[in-house]
Amino acid sequence: MERKVQRILAPTDFSPASESSARWAAWLAQRFGATVTFLHALEAEWWALPEELVTRAPGARELRQAAGRWAAEELDRWAQRFEGGEAVVLEGSPRDVILRACHELKPDLVCMGTHGRTGVVRAFFGSVAEHVARTSPVPVLTVRPGRDPRVQRVLAATDFSAPALAAVEWARTVAAACGAELVLLHVVELDPETFAGVPREIMAPAVGERIRAYLEDRATQRLRALAREGERTEVRLGAAGNTVVRAAEELEVDLVCTGTRGQTGLAHLLLGSVAECVLRRSPIPVLTCHAPPR
Repeated sequence: MERKVQRILAPTDFSPASESSARWAAWLAQRFGATVTFLHALEAEWWALPEELVTRAPGARELRQAAGRWAAEELDRWAQRFEGGEAVVLEGSPRDVILRACHELKPDLVCMGTHGRTGVVRAFFGSVAEHVARTSPVPVLTVRPGRDPRVQRVLAATDFSAPALAAVEWARTVAAACGAELVLLHVVELDPETFAGVPREIMAPAVGERIRAYLEDRATQRLRALAREGERTEVRLGAAGNTVVRAAEELEVDLVCTGTRGQTGLAHLLLGSVAECVLRRSPIPVLTCHAPPR
């Protein structure tokens, strides 16, 4: 079932990453016939105020009000740069503000930039985009700086779980709106869980190629049963996150769609997430989706 897109939420911090995602939001809105709501989270932004406003403000309250007016004016100008749309400023941290806006404004899609932090910086500070993608009640499209909007080929990565099947439906929705080709990808990971489903006679010693052929054939049959007319299928072996990113680059796709289970707490720290691995490593825009509520 294809999804309806009537409102797109575009959070911005006025950075180059936000500029790219704003262009994507406006571009997709045209194709879906949707409206865009530009959102800015107002934190302690007195550093960004013009000097004359800071010197005129007699106290913290007035300075806060001046920061709010400045942010609203900046966001209005920003929205006009990208085909207009509603401009909303809310106070709080970006993580909290974006999720609050998802529940209050009820967008169909969030389109936001990611700075692609890695290593120690990401470990200490995390990523707003990753947090929103993991916890948002609606799909989240993340875009790197400098990535111009274009969708001619979409890759839908699936492990046949409920979130992944939701991602396939969203991939079909975007592909249909953009007149793009759709490729379905399944990555076979060679782990104990996978081997548990291999018949005992194939698990005899020295038959590695037979195991590989069996797993690829089984995955191909499942993918073909899922695919619709005109949709390509790809089966690859390897670590899921890295293999999805590599396949997206080799197949020259413009958008990757993947499901996320939204793990939090200890499970997330220990196990991580294939979707977050793709989000962090992919130079190509990534659309992450949760399973629809039952």
